[in-house]
Amino acid sequence: LGFLTSNLNTPAGVLQAHNLTLRYLDDQGNRSMLETNLEYIRNQPNAVGLMFSSSTSNALYIQTTINSSIPFINPTSGHSQLRTLTPENLQSVINIRPSIQSEVYGTINALHSLYSLQGISFLYTSNDPESTEAFYYIQQDLVPFGLSLSS
Repeated sequence: LGFLTSNLNTPAGVLQAHNLTLRYLDDQGNRSMLETNLEYIRNQPNAVGLMFSSSTSNALYIQTTINSSIPFINPTSGHSQLRTLTPENLQSVINIRPSIQSEVYGTINALHSLYSLQGISFLYTSNDPESTEAFYYIQQDLVPFGLSLSS
C-alpha cells in the first residue's frame, strides 16, 4: 500500500504547490499487516492520499476502513464496489483503472472484431471477488455479439 505525504512547509513549482512523497508499506498479502500499515498511515499528520492495493479484498477493506478520511487513489482493483458512489465514498476513491465491466467488454469487442471470435472459455477462482464479477460481465457482454461461453 502506498501513501502520499505532503511537506506543507516547502512550497515548490510555479503554482507554489507542495512537494509530495510516495512511500510504500508492504503488507505481504497479510490482512493483519495491512491493518497495522493503515493505522500507521492514519497517524501521519501529513498523509494526503493512499495509492494502490494488491487485491480486491484489500481494496474493499481499505475503502470501508478509511471512510473518506483520506483519498484512496488508483486502487488496482476494477471491482464495481469501488465505483459505486455513496455519500461515504463520494470523495474517497479516485479510480484510474477501468472497471472490470469496461475491461471485459473491450476485450470481447477486440477479440470479436480482430479474430472473428466464435466463443470464449473463462477460468476463474470462485472465491476471488474480481474473478466472480468478471465472470458475470463476460456472460452479459457476450450477448450483444451473439456469442456464448464454451465448455
